Amino acid sequence: MARNTDTTVNIGIDTSKTYLDVYIHETQQFVRFANDQKDIHRLVLLLEMYPVARIAIKAIGRLERPFVEAALERGYRSSSCNRSRSVAMPAPAPANGHDGKEPPPDHARRPGRRDR
Repeated sequence: MARNTDTTVNIGIDTSKTYLDVYIHETQQFVRFANDQKDIHRLVLLLEMYPVARIAIKAIGRLERPFVEAALERGYRSSSCNRSRSVAMPAPAPANGHDGKEPPPDHARRPGRRDR
């Protein structure tokens, strides 16, 4: 298979004990590999077909380590994501400056509407 050099790709990998579910965002390609040395090698060979911009891998109990180490040997860096360590960010304030917790000021109400 020829190397695709048109555009860089972003790779997402979901890790489990038995599988590595790989998604290539730009091509919308989904591929499943066994989480063992043989298939990890096949996965790294697949990555060599694309100019990879970034690899994000879901970290679960160090099950991602064999892939991360194999990718590092080939010069690929990856970012590990762990959902349990994620921080929830507050929602940004609306553009009108009103936070929604208090009623809007009188001038912001619709004309002709009376309070009951």
